[in-house]
Amino acid sequence: MPGLKFSVDIDNRLRTHDYQVMLFFVPVSIDPRNVYTKNVTAGRTRVFVTVVPLKPGFVFRPEQAILQFAGQRHAGVAGYEFGRRDAQGRWIEQGSDWQHWPLPAAYALSEPGRRYRLSIDFAVPVPSPESSDILLDLSGALKSDSQPPLPPIRFMPLRWDEGYT
Repeated sequence: MPGLKFSVDIDNRLRTHDYQVMLFFVPVSIDPRNVYTKNVTAGRTRVFVTVVPLKPGFVFRPEQAILQFAGQRHAGVAGYEFGRRDAQGRWIEQGSDWQHWPLPAAYALSEPGRRYRLSIDFAVPVPSPESSDILLDLSGALKSDSQPPLPPIRFMPLRWDEGYT
């Protein structure tokens, strides 16, 4: 996109089975439950958006984001920035724990070239990673008056393929 570099990830990685082999006794335990490996809060979906504005003027409005799947549209309910802050709330490079800090309804991305690690929560259970109709509309959530709106983002259906180690 002109004036903006960004990447998007959704917290819907699903592990479908867990096999464990115990040393010495050889029994195999099987956990047949489906487990969302990245889900932060049950009943909510979090979308991670990493943004590097190349020009000033972009504003992040998480409540304007729309997540659509299974024929339903869901607006964002909260926005966060991942980083470190001091006791006065200023961003720092070290000396604090990494956290997802709540953001106001409109957050100016005022430093061109800076990497903003943002996220948006939606009050809906996590969609299956195998769904073919997951769509994210950030056109109202990440915009600049001098740039065209972002096109809708479609997520490809994928099966879980991570190792257990």
